[in-house]
Amino acid sequence: MQTPTRARTGRAIAWASSTFGRSDLMLFGTVAVLTAIYRQHFLPGLVTVILYFLWILVRDSVWPGRRGIAHLVDWYSASAGVRPRDYLVPRELPPVLPKLVGREQEVDLISAHLRRAGAGGPRLVLIEGEPGIGKTSLAIQTGHAVAEHFPDGQLFVQVKVPRSEFTREGAAKARHAVVGRIVSALRGPGENVADAPDDRLRQYRHMVRLRPRVLIIFDAVNHPDVLPSIVPQGGSWGAIVTTQLRGLSDRLPKAYRVRLEGLDSAASVRLLRGAVGDQRVASEDAQIRQIVGAAAGKPIPLQAIATSLAARPHLRLSDLIEQAKESGPSGTPSPGSLDLSYALLTDEEQRAFRRLALLDERHFTGWMLAALLDAEDESHAIRIAHRLLNADLIERSWNDAGGAPRFALSSTVHDHVRARFGTALSDKERRRLLDRLERAKAGRQKQRTVPGLREKVYAPLIEGRLTTALHGARQAVALAKEQGESLGESRALAAFAYVCGELGSFDLARETALAAIAKGARRGRGTVRALRTLGRMERRTRRFTPAEKLLRDALDRATERDTAETVRLRLELCVVQALAGSPREALATSDEAARLCGDGTEMDRRHRPGLLWARSIALEADNRLEAARAAATDAWYGADALGQRLWMAWLWHRRAEIELAAGNRETALGFGFRAIGLFGEMEHRYGKAHGRLLLGRCHLCAGRSDEASRVLEEAAVDFVNCSDRWARNEALRLLAAARAATDPSSCPPREQSDAVSGLPTDRP
Repeated sequence: MQTPTRARTGRAIAWASSTFGRSDLMLFGTVAVLTAIYRQHFLPGLVTVILYFLWILVRDSVWPGRRGIAHLVDWYSASAGVRPRDYLVPRELPPVLPKLVGREQEVDLISAHLRRAGAGGPRLVLIEGEPGIGKTSLAIQTGHAVAEHFPDGQLFVQVKVPRSEFTREGAAKARHAVVGRIVSALRGPGENVADAPDDRLRQYRHMVRLRPRVLIIFDAVNHPDVLPSIVPQGGSWGAIVTTQLRGLSDRLPKAYRVRLEGLDSAASVRLLRGAVGDQRVASEDAQIRQIVGAAAGKPIPLQAIATSLAARPHLRLSDLIEQAKESGPSGTPSPGSLDLSYALLTDEEQRAFRRLALLDERHFTGWMLAALLDAEDESHAIRIAHRLLNADLIERSWNDAGGAPRFALSSTVHDHVRARFGTALSDKERRRLLDRLERAKAGRQKQRTVPGLREKVYAPLIEGRLTTALHGARQAVALAKEQGESLGESRALAAFAYVCGELGSFDLARETALAAIAKGARRGRGTVRALRTLGRMERRTRRFTPAEKLLRDALDRATERDTAETVRLRLELCVVQALAGSPREALATSDEAARLCGDGTEMDRRHRPGLLWARSIALEADNRLEAARAAATDAWYGADALGQRLWMAWLWHRRAEIELAAGNRETALGFGFRAIGLFGEMEHRYGKAHGRLLLGRCHLCAGRSDEASRVLEEAAVDFVNCSDRWARNEALRLLAAARAATDPSSCPPREQSDAVSGLPTDRP
């Protein structure tokens, strides 16, 4: 049985175990035991201290019994009222790369070092090597291999000081940014990143103690003064550092040092063979070895060449080599160059690749490439960038939480482009293009992100121009990031999350909404709208309890001035209450939303379709189908008058649901087909899937199991591409029922079980 002293002691030791080191904890444990004896609760206090002390001692070991102690600590903590810290564990490593060729031994050695048992303390690995040798790829691959040993988080942080700021002050600025990046990823709810450098560094060191098992990859360290003072000194952290600097090992004497050299000929040929096949390698052996020699053992040029060759199975390698000689400025490929991949590009792609030599930094966006190409259409520049991406000459920027298209040149390719094509343009042309780039940048700085959200995102969305809304949201996020204004970025991220949620991309919407909350103020509009988006997704997946909690939290944060957002929140809350089995509460919430809108006002006219849609759901839940039908019909006509095509589609769907509930199956089918047609015109795949799900229910109720199977199969396929797990499982459940009605043997019990497994229990 839990005693007050046991609960207090458990909470205190849990806090101490994540805050102090072993020596500190021994002193703390002694004091705790003496306190427990003094308070005449010796046994609970002693057991608590012993359990937590044992866990601290064995948590970094490989002893098989450590998991048992961990489970015992978790059970005892829970019974004592101790709960784990409520924070989102960051898992920010770039995607898993294909298996590294020729680096298997390095992966095993580094992994063993990071997993090692012993006296505890941070484990640091330093990967050195020249550009293009594969340092980052090795670090990422190893990071994924040991991720389970660092359950408090895995981070990927680039630590490169710009060439224009390569001074002590520039290093301090980069260090401040790196610390802020880590603190932002590890902070808990309601915690802000400190602005002052000393305060931020103290905050970082506190988090090192608070989250003892985190892995960080510090990539592309190019200044010796950035890292030494911020390498973790406590806990059981792991860190992998990649650098070209030879002297950095002197500043990090405790690091496990790995010096990467080029791949040998056998490994290089193996890499190419994996892309182009054994037959091609055997038939053009001399040319393969010439390509391997040109790459000089560097994996990045080899991978780019392999990608290009795989896409052109009929290209003779001898022709490629001659083409590279003609296209290169010097007339012949230099060792380690990327001229072979460049030779395979179209004229337009080669021009874009050459213009990237004008950039001082490796990262760029679509508008920057458009300015360098003298193009007004940013989307065309993005398409060219994607073709360069497919050729492995550029890469996506890792830290792109908002979905805005960003690209980067690897350090190897960037150096190659600047060396090869940096002087290809005349001084006059170079100055003209750089001036154009600066004018484009100045123009973007003058743009205001937030006022444009309604015009560029929300209005096109409600009008059914979904592609325009998605593009506008992405551009708003990119612009806000460039301007560096947190509240504006929060609102842009919230807009992007809302659009993604509407389109059924729930995972991306959830990630972006959480980023909006992290960037925004507690009562900021971005925070409130992100909470509404999260609540909306919980409602769509039939998790009504967390949905209501999120919406009420948003209502508490919403300011009195933002009446329109309060109306939208109450609209969403009305639907949650109705579906959760509280129609009277839902109708009261609907009445309050209508009161806030006023009668006959512009706000009332604009929000009336949504208000009546929500009210029809509450009325149906209250078994008042005639009133629900009238509300949905009025809502449709209101949306039609305003040109709100998105609402019109969902209202066709709503009217079909009401008719199906009333037993009018043919009318429901007609309305359902109209919903699917309008969703199809808008290219709203998620909406079409919901329409097909409804048609499947209509056919099943009418006994037409063959027709039901056909449309439900299509719905299930569409739902696979989104994150609405409830809708997908509902489609599979109905599909199993339809197949069983047609031919029981065609739907084995396991398939029926799979169709209903994992369905939320929080359903009406």
